[in-house]
This record gives sequence, C-alpha cells and structure tokens, in this order.
Amino acid sequence: MGFRCQKCNETSQPYEKQNKVVVEKRDKSYHYYVVKIRLQRGKTKETYTEIKPDEKDRSRQIIREFTTRGWEIEKELKICGGCANVKT
Repeated sequence: MGFRCQKCNETSQPYEKQNKVVVEKRDKSYHYYVVKIRLQRGKTKETYTEIKPDEKDRSRQIIREFTTRGWEIEKELKICGGCANVKT
C-alpha cells in the first residue's frame, strides 16, 4: 500500500520508502535531577530523572539539578524518494 507525498501530492508506488523532512522545529528546555537512592545494606545508586522526588522520602536525596536546551519537531513532511533527492 502506498502513501501520498505531501510535497508533490503524488501517490507513491507500493512498498516505496517513505522519507521524512523536518520543516519546523521549536526550542525546548529540559530539567533533570540527579537522585541518590539508598538501597538495602548501605548500598546506594544514582539515577537521572525529570520528576522531582518527594522531599519526605528519606531514601531519595537530590544531589544535583541541571537544565539542558534542545529542540522538538513541530512539523514534518512525509515525502517520496523523488522529492527527497531534489535539493531545495
């Protein structure tokens, strides 16, 4: 079964590869916590999480917080192989 190219509006051949092109993207900031988890018998483990641990829970301690910046795809087009080979 084929698909319709969103650039040239042609129907593709059956089993033709569908290419994706990012048209718009937006900035995003990600906030992370490094949490030290106390395990049994004095052992500990460090993990990265986006969710702030409950301050009442004594077995989980926040070691560090940090924020990184990146981007997310806002809009992308599904195009055929002919349109993917053409440089615009």
